[in-house]
Amino acid sequence: MASVAKEYLHILWQGIYDVLRIEKSPEEAQTLLSESAKGCGLQPPGDLESQHKSISRDACLRSIFERVKLNYGLPGKPFAYQPMPLYGWSELKKLREQAREQAKVEVLYFPLEENKAKQEAPKDYKNLIQDLTDELQRMARLRSVEAYKTVLFELCKKYMFRLPARHSTQQGAEYISLFDEVRVAAAKQAIAVKQNTTPAQARYVLLKGDFKGIQDFIYGEVSQEEAGEGKGTARNLRARSFLVSFLTDYFAGYILETLGLEAANLLYAGGGHFLLLAGVLPEGKSIDDIEQEINKLLKPFGSATFLLAAAGPVSEQDLDQNFSALMQELGFNLQRKKAQAHLRYLGDMLMPLEKRKGYSPPFMKNLGSELPYLDALIELHFDKDALSEDEKKSFEKETLFHLETSTGMRYFLPYSIGRKEVYKPKLWEKKRAYKVIYLNHPKPTAYIPYDNEYTGSYTFKLFGTYAPSKERSVKEGSKTTYVSTMSFAELAALSYNEDQPLSYPLLGVLRLDVDNLGALFEIGLGEKASVLHTASLSRELAFFFSHYVNYLAEQFQVYVLYAGGDDAFVVGSWYNILHFAAELRRRFSAFCAGNKDLTFSAGIFFCHDHFPVPKFAELAAEAEEAAKGVQALRKEESHTNAKNAVSVFGVVMDWALYAEMLDFAHTLLRHTATQEESSAKEGKVSRSMVHRILQIIKSSFKNQQEVDVMALQRNMVGLHYWFARKGYTHDVIEKAEAEVVKEVIKVILTAFSKRMLLRAYILPTSYVVLKTRELKN
Repeated sequence: MASVAKEYLHILWQGIYDVLRIEKSPEEAQTLLSESAKGCGLQPPGDLESQHKSISRDACLRSIFERVKLNYGLPGKPFAYQPMPLYGWSELKKLREQAREQAKVEVLYFPLEENKAKQEAPKDYKNLIQDLTDELQRMARLRSVEAYKTVLFELCKKYMFRLPARHSTQQGAEYISLFDEVRVAAAKQAIAVKQNTTPAQARYVLLKGDFKGIQDFIYGEVSQEEAGEGKGTARNLRARSFLVSFLTDYFAGYILETLGLEAANLLYAGGGHFLLLAGVLPEGKSIDDIEQEINKLLKPFGSATFLLAAAGPVSEQDLDQNFSALMQELGFNLQRKKAQAHLRYLGDMLMPLEKRKGYSPPFMKNLGSELPYLDALIELHFDKDALSEDEKKSFEKETLFHLETSTGMRYFLPYSIGRKEVYKPKLWEKKRAYKVIYLNHPKPTAYIPYDNEYTGSYTFKLFGTYAPSKERSVKEGSKTTYVSTMSFAELAALSYNEDQPLSYPLLGVLRLDVDNLGALFEIGLGEKASVLHTASLSRELAFFFSHYVNYLAEQFQVYVLYAGGDDAFVVGSWYNILHFAAELRRRFSAFCAGNKDLTFSAGIFFCHDHFPVPKFAELAAEAEEAAKGVQALRKEESHTNAKNAVSVFGVVMDWALYAEMLDFAHTLLRHTATQEESSAKEGKVSRSMVHRILQIIKSSFKNQQEVDVMALQRNMVGLHYWFARKGYTHDVIEKAEAEVVKEVIKVILTAFSKRMLLRAYILPTSYVVLKTRELKN
């Protein structure tokens, strides 16, 4: 075995050994590792016990969000995680279906007060180590060093991501996970061995990549003819959003492979960005060469999207104590390259419009159709001369998509765990290598049925890709069914908590991203932040938006077009989107342990299902910018530029006020008469009254923010008079004995006296108007 692989594996083995030793004896732990490696002829070192660093049975990882501080930080008691493996979102769904409390399901991912986490830790460690033991035993089937090395790293990722690091003198060590400690140590060691030195003396390079034009790739290239409920639009968008997430991660891994680095050297990938730790670049290899090679691979996807990358030398001391400053400098270098990108890639930018906009590669339709079934991609590598031209053409029909690299061809085939018939590729025997990439299914020892060689690598990736799907018949009355993504027309009518579809279908489009992201990494983690703290923070944010968002999207029946490291783009019915946004904000706050410096801003736009996709994406983005840049509406009737806001129905408000208005919308809806009811008899307000109030509120403002004082006064007098005609006189309102008067009319009249707060009531009145509106035939 090569020295690099041996030293690299040694660090991974030591980490796994130390976890096993929480429950098992030295002999049991050593035997488990030895048995796991025997199939590929490896032998873990016998000195693991001498280097063992014990982990207490009640030790818990403190939340990295507790360390972040810009203005507020985290008040109160310390927060920590229960020791848990990484569950797939489908596994969380099963837990919920088994009637476990929602709060208990959230515990698997969310931080608790530290003393509560410690109480549960011994039981959690026992369960975790039993699961880890089972997977180590299944590793004995593997027959190649490369396969073993890959799967072992994936097990470290799965079982260590929420465990505390072992004893360390580094400042802030309590916020560092065992996975981050192990993978960074392994990455440094791999580089040091290649340079025939120690990690302290090795020369390192940080390489940061950023894919330009991602959003254009997702929705800007959907033609006007395909917009809205046009045939295949939802399927096309689903395929594009998946590819953005997948290719960001894949090309980062491809660079590692090209540079001869290990999986641990990839510090972060998601949202169109990646960061990796390398040694000095090989002689004759520059950062521009890497850019050009990746951009050549991107061209078959029919987009002007391209990679920009920047690199800078670092020392081990910089990695441990000065990483925030390094990231800031690297970010500046990348921004300078972005400013000149139009000069470097002018040819791509000026290619014929029909090849840039509205172009859909042939494989996109097939990929979109397969995604509802897809649990994994099987990547097959072939040498350039391994396949004839006829075989290539034939094989391309069986695969989802393919890449032609400088050394060979790579084909990606679909794989579903639940399908009864397992298809083995015809050209399986001609492959040079293979890899199984599980999607949101973190089980790297679940081998595909026809893999009798066990020489391929098994990995898993987390993607925000949930989309509501529907079972359909091949033809009317047929017993043969298939599952496909819902169309926008079907999506617009969904109500997540009601059996019946909405009476007035309408799409809601949500775009959001985390506020002050650069400052969080460059300042928020403190001056002495290390690569471990930065990796932990970026991984946690990516985990929420790339993984947990699927679980929440499934509950609210919304379509995740895109969710990356710190942002998301989601489509659903107007009703589902409004409630999803509120719950996402609540869960994000809980996920960040209530840290007030961790916030996101969002824009929500509403349209009919036939509205052009590029346009609704653009208008949702404008709403998001309004939430970030326009002075937001606050309860104190003052203005602020604090972000942490949402723009909805043209009104910008903070999230607390948004939740309050959504609650009032429920109250108003309860007191609004249906078409079958008489408002006077039932003691309710009529729908026409709610609509009138909405129009009066809108007419009280000159523009988006400025109050029209004269109009406001006229409207106030007119509203009192109008209420009096409906039987709600001054005396009736003052006594407020009826619920509808106390909970609705008095609240609305009070809002008129608060001027700036009044605009917020556009949300609940619009909500009720839409919820009670009937679609005309």
